[in-house]
Order: sequence, then C-alpha cells, then structure tokens
Amino acid sequence: MTPRPAPAKLTPSDNHHILEKNPRFALPNHLEWSYLGKKIGSGGQGTVYLVHHRDDPNKTPRALKILNSNAPQIALKRFQREIETVHEIEHPNIIEVLDYSPEDEEFKFLVMDYPKCAKTIEEKCLSPSDPNPFHGNVLKCLELFEELMSAIHACESQPVPIYHRDISPKKILILPDDTIRLIDFGLCHTDDDSTITLTGENIGTRSYAPPECEARSKLEPGTHSDIFSATKVLWSIITSQRVFGREETDLDDNSMQVMFPTDEETWHLDQMFRRIIRYNPNDRPQSAKHVILLINLIRYDINNKLPPLESVADRCPSCRRKGIQNTSLLHQLIGGDLDKDYTAYECSTCGFIFARRHETLNRNIRNQYA
Repeated sequence: MTPRPAPAKLTPSDNHHILEKNPRFALPNHLEWSYLGKKIGSGGQGTVYLVHHRDDPNKTPRALKILNSNAPQIALKRFQREIETVHEIEHPNIIEVLDYSPEDEEFKFLVMDYPKCAKTIEEKCLSPSDPNPFHGNVLKCLELFEELMSAIHACESQPVPIYHRDISPKKILILPDDTIRLIDFGLCHTDDDSTITLTGENIGTRSYAPPECEARSKLEPGTHSDIFSATKVLWSIITSQRVFGREETDLDDNSMQVMFPTDEETWHLDQMFRRIIRYNPNDRPQSAKHVILLINLIRYDINNKLPPLESVADRCPSCRRKGIQNTSLLHQLIGGDLDKDYTAYECSTCGFIFARRHETLNRNIRNQYA
C-alpha cells in the first residue's frame, strides 16, 4: 500500500495531546485505521497500538507504531529508516508493512501485520513461568533458525544490502505454527553507509550484539553481524536461557556438551556455535547462504544418527556402539615399524579393530570449526 499525500500537519502539541493525554485517542481523520483500544508495546521513542482498517468488517487487528511527538531528531531518522527498509522487503519471515506516513508528515506512523497469538522468542522461550517448546529439540530449533537465516539472506540480497544489527529474542515473533517474523529495523545499516547512530553509541541488544556493534568499535558491521546475533538467539532457544558473554572462549563453559550432557544429539550444534560466535567478523560466515548449508549438514547428520565428533572418541567406527578398549594388535594391524603416535583399539561388541593417531581426534574437533 503506498502512502497518501500529506494532509494538514499536526503540531507537536496536538500530537502530544492525541497520544499521551487521551487513553482512547482519536487517530487523525485522514488515516484509514481505527483504534482497537489496546496499547501492546512501548519503548525508546515509540508506542505500538492495536488498530483495524476502517473498511474491514472483521476488524482484523494490525499493529500501529507511532513515533512520540517529543522524540529527538535521531529517533525521527531511525523511524523513517525503518519505514523505508521494511517496506522494500517482501519475505514470509519479515513483518509486512501495510501503511506508513509520508516523510514530510508530522504524524509519524507505521502500520504492520499483527500475527494472531504471536509471541516474541523472549516470551515464548525464555519465560520462567512457561515451558519452552523448543528446549533441547535440535531439529525444531534448526527449522526456526533456518527461517531466520532466510530472512537475513533476503536483507543481504537487496540491491543495497541491509543489516538489521539488533537481532535478539525481543525482535523475533513466533507464530502459533512456529514460523517466525523478524521485526524492528530501526537500527538497520545499509551498504551505502547510511547508518543512523549517535557517536559512541552501543548498537543493538548488548548480550546478543557482535563486537563490531560496540561503541567506538573500528570493526565493520555486515551480514556477519546479523548471523552472529541470530546464532546467539539459537543458543537461547535450545537452552531456554539468556545468552552468555560474546567471547568465543565462553563456549567452553556453555557448549551443548555442558548444557545437555546426556543428549548427544544437541552436541551437533556446537559446530554451529564455534564457527559463528567469534570476535573477529572475518572468521565468521559472510553470507546467510553458507549458514543454511551448515544447517542442512547438521540436519543430515542428526537424521542419519551420526554421532557428533565429541562422542566418537569412545565409539566403534563400525557398529557405532560404545565399549572400545586398547589392544596389543597394533603391529598386525598396520605392519612395519610401529608409529609411536598410534594406538590400536578393539570393539568389545563387534570385534572391529582399528588404529587412531594420538591427538588427531581432539585436533579435528577443534579444527572442524575453523
């Protein structure tokens, strides 16, 4: 829907009276939307209300986001950026824009789709009072994560690539069918270098934001920034916890092996976390397409019951059962001069005998994330 010509302008005092003094405010007459009587969110410089289109007999709820009249100029620019950005993107996992104010209109608004019964990941997965339906369910989490990567890929594929820069559990809606919608592009950045931020300002939700979004960081944001944040959201979804610190060394204490010691299926996700949650942006995947490939590889391993590398050390490579033990048959197994770096093992279940070079497995576990 394209915006209409700008009507007579409201003064800031009129806007203030409409939005803040009257709990059941009357929207400006030129709008095609009517108030449904409920505020559904506020924060920063904006407020969100439920509305419906005046011509809709079913009064289908929509979300009307309004910029507060006393918002500073920086908030005005961010709001206009959000309008322009989201309107340009058509993707099933990005919230749909239905109407918005012209740039020169005093009353700044944005009308978005409002999926019925949708909850943010913060509400659905991190609530201490409600069970998280994604907890420990790797395949279900990967489905959600793939949709999020698809949304990021749509942003990076625009004629001028767009970076959200504030992906967090509060910025992702989960619908009743477990599909997602990415929302709130107010802090987005484009490849034409038209970022809107304050000098020395932290960008995004701190615990989910990558290092390049720190105040005064000299690192460049990009798609790798959104991938970093989205992967931290994945960690929160499967663990039902708020994410750990951003340094990759923290993964040792927060790995899936630590979080789910008896559920080896979840351990497959550690290769995702260790490849992406890294300080240096150049060490991460640079495109969401690469992450989607990794998702499919992990899904394949899980569906085919392949054990994660972390659990291979005490498993037979033939029958995949645990119960291998050292054997003295190394000479017969490899012949010639015995390499001091090898150890031979025999499976107590199927009798399979094999040799393994010392430290090779541990090194491969580390290097698979490079």
